[in-house]
Amino acid sequence: MNHPTFLYARIFSIPAVNRTLLVALGLLLCLGMVRTQAQTFSTVEEIPNPKAMGQGYLSDPTGLLSQTEFDSITHVLERLERRTGVETAVVIIPDFNENEDDFSFATELFRHWGIGKAKANNGLLLLVATQRRQYRFITGYGLEGILPDATLKTIGEELLVPAFRQQAYGAGILATVRTLSDYLQRPDHERELSSLLRQYKPQQSTDWSGFITFFVLVGLSLLAFWQLSGFTKGASVKIIPNRYSEMLGLLALGLVIVVGLVLVILFFSGSFSQLFQHFSELLPYLTYVTIGFVLFFRQLHTLAHLRSQYRDDQTFFSAVQKLFRATWWQVILSPPTLLYPVLEKIRSQRSSSRFTPLLDSLGQPMQRLNRDEATDRDQYLSTGQRMEEQLNSLTYDVWVSTQGETRVIPHPADTFEQHPVCPACGFRTLSELVTLTVTRATQHQAGMGKQVRICRHCKHEVFIKSVVKAPLAEQRSGSSTLSGRSGSSSSSSSSGSWGGGTTGGGGAGGSW
Repeated sequence: MNHPTFLYARIFSIPAVNRTLLVALGLLLCLGMVRTQAQTFSTVEEIPNPKAMGQGYLSDPTGLLSQTEFDSITHVLERLERRTGVETAVVIIPDFNENEDDFSFATELFRHWGIGKAKANNGLLLLVATQRRQYRFITGYGLEGILPDATLKTIGEELLVPAFRQQAYGAGILATVRTLSDYLQRPDHERELSSLLRQYKPQQSTDWSGFITFFVLVGLSLLAFWQLSGFTKGASVKIIPNRYSEMLGLLALGLVIVVGLVLVILFFSGSFSQLFQHFSELLPYLTYVTIGFVLFFRQLHTLAHLRSQYRDDQTFFSAVQKLFRATWWQVILSPPTLLYPVLEKIRSQRSSSRFTPLLDSLGQPMQRLNRDEATDRDQYLSTGQRMEEQLNSLTYDVWVSTQGETRVIPHPADTFEQHPVCPACGFRTLSELVTLTVTRATQHQAGMGKQVRICRHCKHEVFIKSVVKAPLAEQRSGSSTLSGRSGSSSSSSSSGSWGGGTTGGGGAGGSW
């Protein structure tokens, strides 16, 4: 029944469309066989190096693992290196040279990449060949005592083999690297690994350029601070609330929060040690950024001081122009300070029409009384207007003529929005919200209060809302706790090259 003539007759009796489908299926099978043959890596040079490709620790050229599995394994191995210094490589390929066994091929790959730190030799390789159904651990010289062959064999038999039999390659490898990470981070093992890392001292020539740059930057910053201090020297003016003093407070608070968050992230991610390792390289950049921030705040403080010293806007604009003409070179140390002259230039141009002399009823130009120079200026203002200028909510331009004609024109000042108009006297002199006690809270009984705004001119009180004050016992017992979760970066060791370690062939392997 299986004679060739009979088979040919059966095939050609099939309709043409079906014959076409059979031919296409046969071609797909052939292509599949060719693809399977192409997945065999004959030499270690053909295996993609994850360090060179910026993928960290895991080489999966055929894409066997999902992206989630890939990221999870990489995260564990990166965290292990940060905390212990151990470099781990995981390689998943279908097959390798049929003339080599798993031990020789994995050992050759280990030495070819140089897994582990030089001299410390604290590298670890896990090679998985899915079509050959074999795995192999290889350890560097330094790990042979910490990770005995028997331990690796047990881990492989209990975690890799059962998962690989179910073709759950990602789950098996993830469970294995987690177990190895926990094992290597045991206190007794960490001490041994630390002693290994102390042997890892890369031979590098001393680079003094970073320290030279550091001292140059510090010298220039001292010169800048000395120059800025000249604009406030000998003045004992109390800084009143203004836009610059408010910016100074907000930026200082923001800087403290940002620095605090960075320190917390570095602490929980274990990156402090890496910063210290590269301190000499990072020193010029850290110094430049630090000086930039400090100089930024110092210039802002100088502007806030000038704003308080020169209450008249025209005088203040002139003082600011003088400041920027003298300190223009400081932009090199702190580029953000360029923002100040630009903003003040725009503001002075917008206010230029304000200082254009007015004409009196006879068509003669009037004279503007400078707030910082005219001693008799306040006699033209009422007590409410003087209080507005004291609170910096409004500022007034007082114009007088030789004929005795007077004009008083208001302009919004720095705290204009913070002081609403008082409904009683009509001046913009209401204070910020103040909480007053109506009935005091006792040990076990709540108290009552009210939020109000008080006019700084006529003392009128504007009610906003009532508030309840908790009993004293609750106030003393009330507390809050903060909790957080630690995170880690995923880029500290994801690219570059391996550390240059070698192996004596320690490890273990098996099949499934």
